[in-house]
Amino acid sequence: MQRTNQSSFEWLIQQETTHLKQADVAVDATGFYPLSVSSYYCLRYLKGICRRKYVKLSVLIDVKTQLILSTKTRLSPAHDNLDFKCLIRKCKIKILSCRADKGYCAFKNYEFLYQLGIRPLIPAKKNIHKRRLLMKRVAEDFNEKEYHQRSKCETVVGSLKVKFNARLLAKRTVMQKKEILIKCVVYNLDRLVILNLSFCCRGILQSPITKKFKKPKF
Repeated sequence: MQRTNQSSFEWLIQQETTHLKQADVAVDATGFYPLSVSSYYCLRYLKGICRRKYVKLSVLIDVKTQLILSTKTRLSPAHDNLDFKCLIRKCKIKILSCRADKGYCAFKNYEFLYQLGIRPLIPAKKNIHKRRLLMKRVAEDFNEKEYHQRSKCETVVGSLKVKFNARLLAKRTVMQKKEILIKCVVYNLDRLVILNLSFCCRGILQSPITKKFKKPKF
C-alpha cells in the first residue's frame, strides 16, 4: 500500500464508470475519523479533549446509477469550495447538470460550470447580490424538483460509511487517504453488481416466456 500512488486508485474509479457517456451529477463532502477511542474515554479520561482533525472526502456521483465518478481527499477542517473545481475536472464523462447545496454557492463556481456548458443546480444564498446577470441566469435555470435529487449523494455517503465503516485504521494521513479511496473503489464494484442484477431481473420479468404465465388467483 505504501508503494501504490493515490492516482492509481483514482484511475480505478474512472475505469469503473467508463460505460457512462453522460451524467447528471451531484457533489457532497463527508468526514472520516481516524480517532479510534470511544466518546466515553474522551469524556472520562481526556476530559472531553479530542482531536478535531479528520480526513474529508469530497465525491462527485452520478444521480441515476449512484456511482462515484471522482473523489478528492484532504485533511480538514477545510471549506467545501476548495475541491469543487477539482472534482469536475477529474470527471472524464460529459456532465449535463450539477447539483450541490448552498455551501457551494459562489460566483466562481457558477462561472466555471457555464464555461464548461454545465447547468448549475445550486441554490443561491440570501445575502448574495441577485442583480447580476449571472445570478439571473442561475435563477432561470434552477429547478427545485431536479435539485432535490442531490439527496442521493447523501445516500451514497451513508451507504459508504455503513458498509465499510467511517473509522480509519491507518495512522498516517497519506495512508488514511488511500484507505478512503479503496473504500470508494469497492463501493463502486458493489454498486455495479447490484445494477447488473437488477438489469438481469428486469430482463427476465419482461421476457416473452414469463408473460405466458398467468398470475395466480387468491
